Amino acid sequence: RLGAARRTGWGPQGAFHPSMPLQIRRISSTTIREAIALGRLAELEHVLLKTHGDKLNWSTEDKAQFCTMAVDVLEAQQEHMKLEVRVRSFCHSAQVVADHLGVNERFNAKKTILLIGDVGVVPQPWAGMIQPALFLHRRGFNVVCVEVPELSTSTPRWLKVGPAILCETLKFLNIQAVQALACGNGGAVFLEALGQSRRTFGRTHFVYNIDCPGGTKKAPFPVFSLEEHARKGDLQMWFAFNDEEDVYNRHEEGTPRRSFDAITGMQARLEGERRRGRRSLDFDEVLITDALNNPRTQHVTRIPVGRNTLFAFSEDCLASMARFMDHSPFQGQEDLEKKGGLIADVQVFGQLKPGERYAELPAMEMLRFKPEEIQLVLLDCGAPRIYRRRAPKREKLKALEGGGGSKGGKPKALEAGDGPKGSRRSSSVPMLTSSKEAPRTGSHSPSSRKGSLASSLSLARTGPSERYLREKRELFGDPDED
Repeated sequence: RLGAARRTGWGPQGAFHPSMPLQIRRISSTTIREAIALGRLAELEHVLLKTHGDKLNWSTEDKAQFCTMAVDVLEAQQEHMKLEVRVRSFCHSAQVVADHLGVNERFNAKKTILLIGDVGVVPQPWAGMIQPALFLHRRGFNVVCVEVPELSTSTPRWLKVGPAILCETLKFLNIQAVQALACGNGGAVFLEALGQSRRTFGRTHFVYNIDCPGGTKKAPFPVFSLEEHARKGDLQMWFAFNDEEDVYNRHEEGTPRRSFDAITGMQARLEGERRRGRRSLDFDEVLITDALNNPRTQHVTRIPVGRNTLFAFSEDCLASMARFMDHSPFQGQEDLEKKGGLIADVQVFGQLKPGERYAELPAMEMLRFKPEEIQLVLLDCGAPRIYRRRAPKREKLKALEGGGGSKGGKPKALEAGDGPKGSRRSSSVPMLTSSKEAPRTGSHSPSSRKGSLASSLSLARTGPSERYLREKRELFGDPDED
């Protein structure tokens, strides 16, 4: 019986059941900086700071930010079984306010990224995607990575019990709508967890070189559940690939090819439904970058560190990840291919770069004119009713007529050669006919609207027309009687 328990579980006490609830409690907490002060820094962290920081394009500020990584040790218990869970995190709340918050209250102020490395293959899976995780943390995200040391050597066990442990740990930390950043077999664990608990995960997720455990003819992904979640219109997944000989090759028979076939099949089915008119979306649910590294650009570099593997991404690729995580789903596969496999920059209204401006609408352009010019335009279009509603005050009328408001005299009209401020017209500007010579019609014809602005400028330079003076006397009386 003891041998059977060891084969079904990971210890002599029995097997772990993912369907049963877990009780999690906190054991201890520390940071990388505290470990350095006590002389207990692990070898991998020491190598990242001293040797491979330059390869990851880390500056002094990045290394100082890495030292703020917190390491919490939790204990997950199910009946008589106990399991150690380590949570590595970058959190903004502990650095901004006084750290009086509990471990389950620190991740509510910012969006949270769930880091899932190549679990079951490397001893320290969190190190693989540490460079993009730290970059996203500088962009305002919180980052969380969940590790189970007893599962570090078995990918099938991770795929079986890892999703339940992830969801229960995130529930203990009070984190909802987390966004995944995964690579390798961590992508398979993420898809399994997403299929089991949709509300735990957010809208946008990134997976690099997804892989799965061997021993099956097809990739063990919950494709049916994933497609059902994607049909709701609030989920988008970006899968990026980069083939390397003897490392990750989709063109040969193996787990990389089976994983890629499962993702492309899901993308084709969802796209076919939209083309047949079953659903209508402004984005594609599944995005695929076929080759991050191509003859034109190199966006990712693999860095072996002992038994672990680090991935260093280019600045453009990191910026694309940040844009993808920060916005709601908006990208399409065609837009991704036009940008060379990266996420295009989206321009949000009100956030323009220096020197840029949007095309101005005609209604907004009218707001830039003075009130008296707008009244002349309306009057020239033949709309006295609108003119009566927005009739300017007598002081504005006198200013429009050229300041001819003296007692006992009629308003003085401007001469044809004078501008609004008395400046002479330039010879390069064509002469405009006055409203007195223009034909009058009672209807709002397109030709009258087209020349309304030009007529208003003509009226401002040549003085008021007889119709304007007649309408003014009917509305306000004769100014000589005052």
